[in-house]
Amino acid sequence: MLGRLDPMRKGSVVRFLYESGLIARNPPTLNLSGANLHGDRLKGAILKGAILMRANLSGADLEGADLHNAPP
Repeated sequence: MLGRLDPMRKGSVVRFLYESGLIARNPPTLNLSGANLHGDRLKGAILKGAILMRANLSGADLEGADLHNAPP
């Protein structure tokens, strides 16, 4: 689904998933491994504990994003 959205909408979806508790659970319900988040507007997004392995974050606006406990 994320591949069909523009960068601004992808950021909104990621924020919604966090606020719904689907990313920050232990273990996370949502796995963003391999997601194409290139150029997305994720400014201020809370991605604590999100699984982002092999995710493409090149050019993404991550200013103020919370990536604590996100695996490398």
